[in-house]
Amino acid sequence: MKNKEELLQNDSFCMMPWVHMHIFPNGEVYPCCVWDAALSVGNYNEEISLLALWNSPSMKQLRLNMLSGKKSEGCSRCYELERVKSLPTLRQTTNEYFLHHWDSVEKTESDGSLAEVKMNYLDIRFNNLCNLRCQTCCHEFSSSWYEDRLNLEADYSSPKVIQVNSGETFWNELNPLLKATEHAYFAGGEPLICDEHYQVLDLWLQNDMTDVAIMYQTNFSLLSHKKLKVLDYWKKFNNVTVLASLDDSGPRAEYLRKGTDWDLIVRNREQLKEACPEVKFLLTPTISLYNVYHFPEFHLDWVKKGFVKPNDFRVNILSQPNYMSVKVIPEKKRHLIVDRYKSYQEEIIKVAIERDLKYHDVQSNYDSVINFMNSGDDSHLLNEFFNWHKRIDLIRDEKLFETFPELREILLV
Repeated sequence: MKNKEELLQNDSFCMMPWVHMHIFPNGEVYPCCVWDAALSVGNYNEEISLLALWNSPSMKQLRLNMLSGKKSEGCSRCYELERVKSLPTLRQTTNEYFLHHWDSVEKTESDGSLAEVKMNYLDIRFNNLCNLRCQTCCHEFSSSWYEDRLNLEADYSSPKVIQVNSGETFWNELNPLLKATEHAYFAGGEPLICDEHYQVLDLWLQNDMTDVAIMYQTNFSLLSHKKLKVLDYWKKFNNVTVLASLDDSGPRAEYLRKGTDWDLIVRNREQLKEACPEVKFLLTPTISLYNVYHFPEFHLDWVKKGFVKPNDFRVNILSQPNYMSVKVIPEKKRHLIVDRYKSYQEEIIKVAIERDLKYHDVQSNYDSVINFMNSGDDSHLLNEFFNWHKRIDLIRDEKLFETFPELREILLV
């Protein structure tokens, strides 16, 4: 094994396989949430043992690859984003947050196995329950997508609700691990309508674990579930961050994330500010063909309204499906995006200076979109994008260009 300094300087090393194991709603297991979904390391619904999955052949080989400085196919998402100098990747932030668990790395056996399962970082998607059907999502992560999927594929056979086999065996194995959790990331589906999410919070409260750093990826369309009010929970924890999956505003938001009531989103933001001012709130838009043009306008509007500070956002740049990616924009039209981002960046910085607010992340986020757009040319996929919308717009009784008229100018050469 290379020494600690050599490993940390190597762009193939990541602490994730020593502090975490990620589980999809269908039971598929991965080293983290950005690992290539086609390369599962096992399935909990088949294995029914976290320890067996923790030391699956693929997990052991991944650790050995990282310890020898060898890159792994499943880590391609982080490699790509680091190559185009995007924002800090999950690999980079994990190495920063969990370096104090280096003793786990040193306990790695010669075959890549570890005697003890760790969930210092928790990210389990217990089910696919969701109240929205977003354009850039799918049925695997949204139960609301089910009917659309049936209309698109007549022979589709998956059940509407997809969930991890979280019975007594699962919780008996997971509960002790939760008592060592330091950071948690709840996503979905929609985590705020997930029973298991509240079960985990209750366990932490029962064990006085109010310092767990909890982060949510939520569509922010609701703040209660059954008789449970999430704001009442958040008031009891010391470090809660809401990453709101809001890509745009008004009709564009309602098209992108079908089922959204934009007025309700605004009211929820006002309610959160009033009830839990200590909860950190960030915009985390998925930047795609749809919203790449208008997002800066939305960002500026919410900065002016005081809903977010200039730095309170982090872009998630969509790479799959690739026909929805910003790389599909024809090269001779990309100046429209570059010019717009430069103009809005200057306006946001002006507002920030007037209000004595930090704004250094504005440029890095905006630059990451431009860099990714210019890192390749997928304009040959334009027909695939248009063909998709002929089908999905017919099912949903919508019209892409009526909601996004600017796409005519951007995409039609």
